[in-house]
Amino acid sequence: MPASMIRQKGFTLIELLVVIAIIAILAAILFPVFAKAREKAQQTRCINNLKQCGMALSIYAQDYDGGVFYYGSQAPYRGWSWCYFLYNMGYIKTMDVCVCPSYPPYRYSGSVSKTYGILFIDTIFPKYLDRYKGSIDNTWLYYINLYRIDRPAQMILLADTAGVDPNTANYLNQSYGFSISNVNSANDARIHLRHNGLATIAFADGHVAACDKAKIKSAVLAEAPASTKIQVVEEGGTTAVQINP
Repeated sequence: MPASMIRQKGFTLIELLVVIAIIAILAAILFPVFAKAREKAQQTRCINNLKQCGMALSIYAQDYDGGVFYYGSQAPYRGWSWCYFLYNMGYIKTMDVCVCPSYPPYRYSGSVSKTYGILFIDTIFPKYLDRYKGSIDNTWLYYINLYRIDRPAQMILLADTAGVDPNTANYLNQSYGFSISNVNSANDARIHLRHNGLATIAFADGHVAACDKAKIKSAVLAEAPASTKIQVVEEGGTTAVQINP
């Protein structure tokens, strides 16, 4: 057969456009599914991280009559966070378990302040706070006494956090400490609902759960006065929002 009679087959412009349209539709359908699946996997890692942190705090409490390190107010401990203290005392092997893999800085970055947060309890739950005056520069070391907590299964201890003050380096980053509301300082972080509207939280009894606003409110008000203002940072949000009454 002469070469001139052989028909060259290929896509017409219309056929090509149809294929592109089909691919675009499939991508629009599947990409959100893939993104949610990836976030679910990251949330699982986050839960496992906080389980390790909660277990380390529980073991530390057993060794020190219920006390777990909260923060140091002066040198040489000023700037030490709870996770840095656990690491230096040998209760955790890596600082990476103190950082949520779903949110900046994603892994330990060399900053002890950008980790999961521990609850600042001194204003709302002062009866659970211990202070020890050390011999070096009259340093005050602060501890949460887990053995004093009346309802440890409902007492929030560690959580996903996000900084709420745009004038600080921790703004919208993870932060080693958080407040329930603005009773302490605008510089404090809040619980962050970063996992599809949920926050991973470790409670004082050692269990870890993914909590929505209702569960957070219920946990706080189990011991705090009903008038307590409870604030969180919503997923994608940049400021603290009040979730009660």
